[in-house]
Amino acid sequence: MLRIKNLIENDVLANELAGLWFEKDTYRVFFYRSSANVLYLVVKDDGKYFLRYSPKEEKDISNLETEISLLLFLDKNKLNVNKPIPSKTGKYIHTYQDYYVSCFKEVIGKTLDDVEVNEEICFEYGRLLKNFHKYSKAFGESKLRNHFSVLNWVDSQIDNQAIKNVIAKNIDEYKELSQANYGIVHYDFELDNIIYNESNTCLSVIDFEDLMVHYYDVDVIKALLSMDEYGEDYSIDVVNLKKAFLEGYGQTNFVMNRVHLLFIDLYKYARITYSLAGIPKEKPEWMNGLISKLEKIQNELEQKLLKY
Repeated sequence: MLRIKNLIENDVLANELAGLWFEKDTYRVFFYRSSANVLYLVVKDDGKYFLRYSPKEEKDISNLETEISLLLFLDKNKLNVNKPIPSKTGKYIHTYQDYYVSCFKEVIGKTLDDVEVNEEICFEYGRLLKNFHKYSKAFGESKLRNHFSVLNWVDSQIDNQAIKNVIAKNIDEYKELSQANYGIVHYDFELDNIIYNESNTCLSVIDFEDLMVHYYDVDVIKALLSMDEYGEDYSIDVVNLKKAFLEGYGQTNFVMNRVHLLFIDLYKYARITYSLAGIPKEKPEWMNGLISKLEKIQNELEQKLLKY
């Protein structure tokens, strides 16, 4: 998540950035959302695109370059993803003023958290993750951050000594895990990043910016946790849906590793802490609500982490 001060929409900037990809007067831009980056929808006669930008000071260019390379590799191997498109000068990543900018073709459909999912869809959801791990492994070496470097960053963002002690106490567990189940993970393979096209029942995965080198089980866990949230939101039992997902993935006896759950909570806590460190003195009214929401989640996570 970006510093809160960088979450503000900027239509003038977005128009300028879209001009790096499209000819003047052939498109319209609409603010879509801001979180880990700022996202604008670009509407043209030939379709829709997503323009993504973020401050250079908050991003690692090596990660962004690997993301683009992996997406092109996955698209070449027929895995359905949000395909990046080159700019008018052939670049997939532009440096414009203080920003890194990319553009992606819209994936048609609805996110799974807005769909009435069934066991068949969840089976395909699991199979999609299985295929992603298959191809991410085939992609080979990368310059992506790994889970240890992420934990070092997490430690650098946290002032609470009790939580730092939790990291120190548990980090050795990672050193004891086998490297057989290790490679490039999506890290956000949740229902809201899976697109379902009802017309052809096709599933696609989007939003690869959280890529890292980690244990593949982390992607499985985050998917299962998002299904639990789906069940809570719609007041339904997701046991059979999760079972179908694991069958599609090929791990019917999957058990959540405690140290991976700890990593997920630590990283979320650190990202919120990082974002809250960038509160501007003068801010729009909507930002106060966001700050309150993030502070509430931060406090809940803090209490949860101290129980590990």
